[in-house]
Amino acid sequence: MELVDAGTKQKFKEHKARHGFHAYIEVEPDAEYFIRFIHHAERNIIVTYKVDGQKLGYELHCIPEDVNKELDHGLWSRNNNHSHDKALKFQKVDPLSLTRGEKAVDDTNDTNAAVIEINIYERIFLDGYDQAKNEKMINLIDSVNVDETHFKPKKLLKSAEGQRVKTSFDSTRIQNAKCGRKLKTIKVKYCSVVGLIEAGVLPKPKSIYDYGKLIKPSITSTKKLDIKAEVFTHESRDENGTIIESSQVEMFDLTKVMSSS
Repeated sequence: MELVDAGTKQKFKEHKARHGFHAYIEVEPDAEYFIRFIHHAERNIIVTYKVDGQKLGYELHCIPEDVNKELDHGLWSRNNNHSHDKALKFQKVDPLSLTRGEKAVDDTNDTNAAVIEINIYERIFLDGYDQAKNEKMINLIDSVNVDETHFKPKKLLKSAEGQRVKTSFDSTRIQNAKCGRKLKTIKVKYCSVVGLIEAGVLPKPKSIYDYGKLIKPSITSTKKLDIKAEVFTHESRDENGTIIESSQVEMFDLTKVMSSS
């Protein structure tokens, strides 16, 4: 399994797996993506998807002829014998959407938040065929369950509905089948660079300035600021009130700049 950019189809960078995950995947907020599955075994299987702990509501049925094909999927629906996959999107978590109290699955601070999971099952064929029906795309849950003692909401991402859609022709008849025994579970965790640093997956930059650029990119803006200086005159006088020294100082009001960053 890989996560790929919905536009370029390039996979997001992966980092060494930790604590039961197959990989940590480095992503960017607001980027749209598909979940890519590559069928490596010449057998009939069924693949199911979970995003942030929520089932996507459909099954991917693979046959031996699908071996080594790159199968990209997102939020799926069917209409008039056409399959539509809408991209998912990495989104920063709004603190107001947090649901407190879920316990972490282990001491690595990992709940279902920011986790993609696929389960692979044997495909067991049944008698008969069904006529392909129209099926609606599910709505992703807006709230995110977190253990408030483990998570820093500012570092947390979730998946939301994107804009890109890919469409393909679908069969009008589907052979009846069901899931057999589970063959494998694959779980990956997606994070921004800052989240990966906080989790210890990536080393923290040595320079405080470089780390600041990651946390708040706006501080590196090269945009020219139009701020006019206000000139103040400083005078020194003797005990008789006579000016013995005079100098001018330029002052810049940066309060608006600081608040906008």
